[in-house]
Amino acid sequence: MASFTLKQVKAWKTYLTIVGWLVLILYLLYATYLLFFGFYRALDIAGKYAINLVPFQTIKEYVFHLDYYPFDVWFNNLFGNVLLFLPLGFLIPLLLPVFKRWWIIVLLSLVLTVTIEMLQYGLQLGTLDVDDMMLNVGGGWLGYGLHIVARQLWTEQAKRIQGSHISAVE
Repeated sequence: MASFTLKQVKAWKTYLTIVGWLVLILYLLYATYLLFFGFYRALDIAGKYAINLVPFQTIKEYVFHLDYYPFDVWFNNLFGNVLLFLPLGFLIPLLLPVFKRWWIIVLLSLVLTVTIEMLQYGLQLGTLDVDDMMLNVGGGWLGYGLHIVARQLWTEQAKRIQGSHISAVE
């Protein structure tokens, strides 16, 4: 089994941190594009964007009428909203340890999604939909769960490396 020096482990951690920040920045730029300029935008009869404040109304509409909507429309609305916030829940606690608690990620996801929905509607770039908010927060929470799993795997691997390094020294 390979043995790593403490210097090599620290260099690897620094490298991963830099890559993590680059991925986060690219993710935020891409998410901003998708949220404000990407995908289709459905106007109501009056030519304005709709407001949905009834929980699960849009979700039920897509789930029960899949055949009415093109695949990309219902997929982006149901799964895209979850997937869009998943990297946030994974990367933020990884890069900013102050955000390491699950409830902080849920709160951050909620604040961001409410802000985004209000901006989309206020700037007439999209609808204001409570279901989008729920799906976004769910995505952030799911990303946090994946972060916890990855951190546990990383910790177990680090213990194995440290154990092999100690036994190689003895």
